[in-house]
Amino acid sequence: MIDPHANARPRFAGSSDAEAVRLIDARRRFGRTPVLKGVTARIERGAVCGLVGSNGAGKTTLIHCLMGMIPLTGGTAEVLGHDAWRDGHALRRRTGFFPERDVPYGWMRLRTMLRMAGRCFPSWDAALAGRLTERFSLDPAKRFRDMSKGMVAKAKLLAVLGHRPDLLVLDEPINGLDPGSRTELLAAVRERAEAGATVLISSHNLDDLDRVVTRVLLLRDGRAALSERAATLRERYGWVTSPGGTPWPAGVRRIAGVGHGEPDAGVGAGTRGVLVPERDDAELRAWLRATPGAAVRPAA
Repeated sequence: MIDPHANARPRFAGSSDAEAVRLIDARRRFGRTPVLKGVTARIERGAVCGLVGSNGAGKTTLIHCLMGMIPLTGGTAEVLGHDAWRDGHALRRRTGFFPERDVPYGWMRLRTMLRMAGRCFPSWDAALAGRLTERFSLDPAKRFRDMSKGMVAKAKLLAVLGHRPDLLVLDEPINGLDPGSRTELLAAVRERAEAGATVLISSHNLDDLDRVVTRVLLLRDGRAALSERAATLRERYGWVTSPGGTPWPAGVRRIAGVGHGEPDAGVGAGTRGVLVPERDDAELRAWLRATPGAAVRPAA
């Protein structure tokens, strides 16, 4: 049996056993194009963190840096107490990674993928994989080219969960799935979190993750616009929508850089969406009463 911790390096100075992920001024540039522009955030162990942001905000790049697939060009990325780039090989043995786009070869059967996973992970639990195969109603003899999108997603999650990882990193796992498949996948993720794993799950829509997340990290234009507990979001924060072009009340605070009326902001073209830290702010309420078509709802 190979010890996945055998080559682990010492912890960073100042790191905490309570933190699964620690980012300090994390930056990544591709050529002359900056994608991550100084992300600072912490994710406590046992959290289910929703990594949200519009397309192009930097979510997938951040995930690839945390997985040790590409190095940062500046700053720090610490995962499970170790450097994400230097110790990437050891960390990936303790992490279940669900990529957004990559899928197994179309000719490959599910049972072949599971055998490969069993050889890659010393902690692979064949009995657990068998139970999940039955739970997800998957046929081990079926080729991936003959599976629906929902079935492929379940098979990928099965490979992720089968070695009981300490950290799950899921990049847009429910994008494009039918409601039944979404519910099934999120239930399985929640159960792994309840068993003690930390989860980082990305989506461009916070509503998709509301049932499972305990923390939210919002990226906007390569920066962390918000890192907050989900319970605090539900209690205090608000998502304000109003017709495009409506003047914003100068005295009402908003989360910097959020809500400029883009079609991908989650509120539709021609509509402005703004995240505010205090949805019961008196001036905001007065503006809502005086502004036709404006509304506020809990942020999560």
